[in-house]
Amino acid sequence: MELFDLDVLRTFVLLDELGSLARAAEAQRRTLSAASLQLARLEAQAGRPLLRKSGRRLVPTPEGRALLHQARRLLELNRQAFETLRTASVRGRLAFGLPQDVAEASMPRVLAAFARTHPQLELDIRVDRRTRLLEAFSGGLLDVILFWAPEKSLPGAEPVARFPMAWQAPLALKKAPVPLPLIVFDGNCFFRSAAESSLKKARLPYRLALLSDNLSAIWSGVEAGLGLTVRTDVGRKNGVRTLRPGAFGLPSLPDIGLHLKTRAKAPAAAAALVRLLKEGQGLQGPGFPEP
Repeated sequence: MELFDLDVLRTFVLLDELGSLARAAEAQRRTLSAASLQLARLEAQAGRPLLRKSGRRLVPTPEGRALLHQARRLLELNRQAFETLRTASVRGRLAFGLPQDVAEASMPRVLAAFARTHPQLELDIRVDRRTRLLEAFSGGLLDVILFWAPEKSLPGAEPVARFPMAWQAPLALKKAPVPLPLIVFDGNCFFRSAAESSLKKARLPYRLALLSDNLSAIWSGVEAGLGLTVRTDVGRKNGVRTLRPGAFGLPSLPDIGLHLKTRAKAPAAAAALVRLLKEGQGLQGPGFPEP
């Protein structure tokens, strides 16, 4: 049984990503003629055309697009297999901090994947608020932290993803109460600041119905119908709904970003964790349901 060569599939994928065979060949330090022969061999193996000309470019045929999807999967599996062998013997300790909503939404899958490829490494995890994560990071207690913050808020912080802040309401809410009961963190919080400043700007009265230092208590308060809060859709509980922008006359809210910070002297395994967080954090929410 004849199998596809991974090097040939890599040239095929690079052609699609870089937009030209010359660039794909250069990326692999091959001559243009060698790359062209690879593609000819690939089409011969497939038994059908995989590329067609569109102006000066080569673009995939429908069959080529189907193969591209599988080729990317095979190359990623190959990378993962190599990474598993390379990192299986890595020992030591890596301390990682992150916020509660992110930890509950998608981190079990990401951290399980990291643990599989680093079985000898001790992974210490701290779930906490942004201010305390930053304090622990500054004190050298954490190697990598993931936290919510506005864009360009901290030097050395790397943005990973952006999300819209949104009003989070009880399922049974039919209209916005006056004054609006707010459920927010006690103390400094970007989400609280966004909620209060947007209401003040819109001249909408509000009251602080529940203050807590615990995110679970905030979600529980909203579920119980005690008020509304402002969060992203990440980690939203079943008894809470994300309101569309402008619902019930509530003011619009800004975006907020997830950012990464890695200690300069962090263990080498930190790079693998950061890559997983970037590639596989899977934090996109289900969108805005109807009010």
